[in-house]
Amino acid sequence: MTTNDMKTADRTTRIGRRPSRARATGTRRRARRREEWRPVVGWEGYYEVSDLGRVRRIAAYRSTSVGRVLKPWRNVHGYRQVTLTHRGRRHAPTVHRLVTDAFLGPLPAGMERNHRSGAKDDNRLTNLEFVTHPENVRHALRLGLVARQSGRFAEAA
Repeated sequence: MTTNDMKTADRTTRIGRRPSRARATGTRRRARRREEWRPVVGWEGYYEVSDLGRVRRIAAYRSTSVGRVLKPWRNVHGYRQVTLTHRGRRHAPTVHRLVTDAFLGPLPAGMERNHRSGAKDDNRLTNLEFVTHPENVRHALRLGLVARQSGRFAEAA
């Protein structure tokens, strides 16, 4: 191989064509589970929410794109919200509420929505559950999300 051939080979590798690597025998790729989408309760036909906590528009309206995943914003309490609009109707629900309503059903009386990991921005279905208020308080204390001070709860820093 001449020097020019070696330079060309190096350039080809740098451009992005990598030499193929033989996979070790016995290794398997983890099968990816498909993201499941369900209609947003009250907004059926316009929006869908996934079990991974993503929200997308499924109907065209004014200057919107069908299939576009909405970009959530963080409210003052640290929860992710999206703005849903259609024909002058506007609503800004939290994403965890959309996920639980679509996949777990309506909130039972006396129950609250809880993030199992304590991370308010983790809106995957596997991280959400319904619990009673005392269970929610115990969970927050156990994770250190709140601190007990003289019989009252105060937010931990």
